[in-house]
Order: sequence, then C-alpha cells, then structure tokens
Amino acid sequence: MRAIFAKQSPSFNINMEFVSGRLRPTQKLPFGWKGSRAARCPPSAAGLLPFPRFCPQAYRQAVWNSRNDKRARLPVIADLGALLLFFITACAPTPAPRATIHLTLSGADSMQPLARGLAAAFMKQRPEVNIAIQPANSQVGLRAPLDAPATIGMVARALKPAEVSQLRVVTVARDGIAVIVHRDNPINAIQSVQVTQVFAGEVSSWPAGAVIGKPIVILSREDGSGTRAAFESLAMLGKRVTRAALVLSSDEAIVEYVATHPTAIGYVSLNALEARVHPLAIDDIPISRENIENQTYPYTRPLNLVASLEPELIVREFLDFAQSSEGQKIIAEHYARAP
Repeated sequence: MRAIFAKQSPSFNINMEFVSGRLRPTQKLPFGWKGSRAARCPPSAAGLLPFPRFCPQAYRQAVWNSRNDKRARLPVIADLGALLLFFITACAPTPAPRATIHLTLSGADSMQPLARGLAAAFMKQRPEVNIAIQPANSQVGLRAPLDAPATIGMVARALKPAEVSQLRVVTVARDGIAVIVHRDNPINAIQSVQVTQVFAGEVSSWPAGAVIGKPIVILSREDGSGTRAAFESLAMLGKRVTRAALVLSSDEAIVEYVATHPTAIGYVSLNALEARVHPLAIDDIPISRENIENQTYPYTRPLNLVASLEPELIVREFLDFAQSSEGQKIIAEHYARAP
C-alpha cells in the first residue's frame, strides 16, 4: 500500500511515502539535514505522517489507517464474490421440463364418474400426464384402443369372446342397471318377467296409482350403448326393446325425462340415480352396492377398461393404478367393487 504525504519545513518541502508498513522520503534529503522537532513533527501535521523516527504517534496513526483500509475492502470483496456467484448460477443450464404425456379415456358415458375420479388422482401423482375424457358409448370404447395406442376404452357390458381376443380387458368395477319411475309412482317393485313384458311393449298401460290406465312411456338408450346392450342381455330374454320406445342418448337425459313425466319408465346406471326418481326392486331385491357386489341383484354388469394387446407404458401404468387399493377406493365412491 502506498500513501504520499507532504510536509512543510521552514526551508523546503519534505514528501514522505508509506510503503509496506514503512515510511520513506520520496526525495533525497539534504545532506546533514536535521531540522527542528517542530519542523519535523509540528502538532498540526500529525495526520500528514512525517518521518517516523521523529514522530512515532503519526507513524502509529498511519499503520492504523492502513489496517482500516484493508478492513474497508472486505465488504467490497464479499459483494464481488456474491455477484460472481449470481452470474455463475444465472448462466448455469436449467433442466429441461418433462414432455407432456397424453392419454385418452373414451367410451361408455355411464363410466364418466369413474374415469374422472381415476384421472384426477393419477394426474396428481404424475403432473406430466394429461388425460382427456371423451364420453360416447361402449361401441366407441371397443374401437378406440385399436385406432390410437395411447387410448383406453370404457365398455359398460360383458365382452363377447371375439372382442376379448383383440383387446386387453380389465374389469375395474361392477354396476347395477336400475329400472326407474317417477317418485310419485306408487309401484315399488316389479318382477323380472314383467320388466321384459313392459319394455317389449306387451304391457301398454299403468295398472295402479294416479296414472292407472294411462299409457306407459318407455325410454331406452341408443344402439351402441353399453347400458342398452347390458339391459337387453340381462332383462329382455332375447327380445328387443320396443321400437315405440323414446330413445335418449344418456343416463342423465333419461333421469330428467322420468323426473318430469309421471307416466315414464326407463333404465339407468346405479351412479345416475337421483332423489327425483324411484328405482324399483327387481324380484323383491332392491338395487344396492352390496347386492351388486354379491351379484344377487338381477341386473348386474361389469365395467371394463380395455386396451390394445400391446399397450403403451402410460396405458399399462393407468390400468395398474385403477386396480390398486387407491384406485379401487375411488371407484367405490360411485360403483360396486369388482371381485
């Protein structure tokens, strides 16, 4: 460290410098110069650092100032270090975000609550996965995995042997098909043979209650619906639902119609039931999750997720999740458990 000081003497200037803890004159002194003590270290010049041999107090002050200068530089050095660290961190490469993985659930609209619950829980565990739900019917659910590898079909009926040979089938739940009437209808139960007769159009009017003698308005689902296929398989004994039936495209539409038309009768999934409609006991067995699980309720069907025979990894992982304890807990909120 170098500091230069000027000192006035009666006869000439003395310039001193402080280098590496030592004071030395910056110019050669006249030979034999001694000067008076007042000239060498006047009281008013202690801070100007005269020659140390003659002014020890000024020398000590100079050393003290030098140390303070070093301490003053420490915060600056620390700031420079922090700035350097900032630039190193800012310039470091950031990890690339994970690519989004797309999965589609397509098929039976009666399985929408199941699909939504499973999809929400799975995406919470796997934020990089995006699941789209496309409600349609079971026939669409059978075709979808064959057309798109990253698609899982939803089929709300038992599959035929020819269909099973082309697909990987996982039964994740069981459902019951409820026969519903208006909540003010006094009929509480019906025999399975009577269900066949009513929906085949063989019985045309109500036998009791405020609607006695009035025509029965029969509601059914569209062709391709898994609910219709399961109902015809379980309840119609080989017969078709009458052509006079009013065909609606969803369980929600059938519930809405029955709730607002006292003479209507229809069939829907257990999960679609509302307080505005009344489900009939079949052969004196009411529809319930317990009766569906033990299969004592006559109109019980499987709910299936189907995939291609060689599905993509994300499809396999989702099917495993649906069969896990966490997945089955979600399914039990809406349907009966699969055996």
